[in-house]
Amino acid sequence: MKVSGHHLLRLYKSSRATQRQSPQPPLCHSSCRQEEPPPANQTMASMGPAELFFCILFITCCCTVAQVPTDCCLSVRNKPVRRIMVVDYRRQIGGHGCSIDATILLTRRGKKLCVPADQPWVTAVARHVDALKERCRKRQHKSNRCNGVK
Repeated sequence: MKVSGHHLLRLYKSSRATQRQSPQPPLCHSSCRQEEPPPANQTMASMGPAELFFCILFITCCCTVAQVPTDCCLSVRNKPVRRIMVVDYRRQIGGHGCSIDATILLTRRGKKLCVPADQPWVTAVARHVDALKERCRKRQHKSNRCNGVK
């Protein structure tokens, strides 16, 4: 007997229709009973303390993370650094999560140095780094001097 795709589709649809019309009862022992869900007010009361706990935990974590500074200099060293060794810098402002004003210099080897922000040699190093970044951007970081420059 040869059955075409059209006939198979008809058989499938008719079997689905009979399944929808006559749902079968679940198989269960005689001692099995179906429990009703608890009322809505009882569910909310039992979940209240857990939700409150997780809300407080979430808020505490968010506030703690927001107040912790990522990198703060606790002291500075007023020893001049050769500007050719510096590839980046960042200014640290006292009172914005950190206790002192400072400049954080990033060297080619990845070290972070804390230096005073108000020294003339630090200003000169910052100007050199800005010029180096601009030069490297124009040359698409292809020069040897651009190693480590972001």
